[in-house]
Amino acid sequence: MQKKILTGVMLLAVVLIWGYVGYRFIGGMGSDEEELLAEDTPVEETSVIRINAKQKLLLNYTDPFLKQDIKPAPIKTGGKPLPQPIKKIEKPVVPVNNFNWPTVLYKGLIQNQSHPDKLLALVIVNGKEHIVRKGERVEDLLVTNIDKNKVELVHDQEKKVFGK
Repeated sequence: MQKKILTGVMLLAVVLIWGYVGYRFIGGMGSDEEELLAEDTPVEETSVIRINAKQKLLLNYTDPFLKQDIKPAPIKTGGKPLPQPIKKIEKPVVPVNNFNWPTVLYKGLIQNQSHPDKLLALVIVNGKEHIVRKGERVEDLLVTNIDKNKVELVHDQEKKVFGK
């Protein structure tokens, strides 16, 4: 009888402890962000600071570690004038074709028995099935050639061949 009472008390204690842990865990998962900021709290906006090339750094601040003022050391040139900076020659920027080709799968050829010259291709582009013929566009890609084992697609003079 003593063992049954002890087992019941232990079981009740375990259920209460795990219940408390679960309550704290689920309560901690809620979003409390709205409660952290009061409505009248000012929010700082980020801004971009552009520094003019003629601006200089002010190096007369207190060193946070030594707690003393820093004085920049003078530049020693040995009586010679400082060399002038070399001006960088800007090269013209050539536009690069940054087209990311979509995922293309060529599934096969569909040919009409009565018109063997009219070929259709079953193409999956980005997970969507399309039935296209030569000269048609599918998602900004032009179909230029259809064959039994491959289809040829072009985007801005960049050609790719996709096979079965």
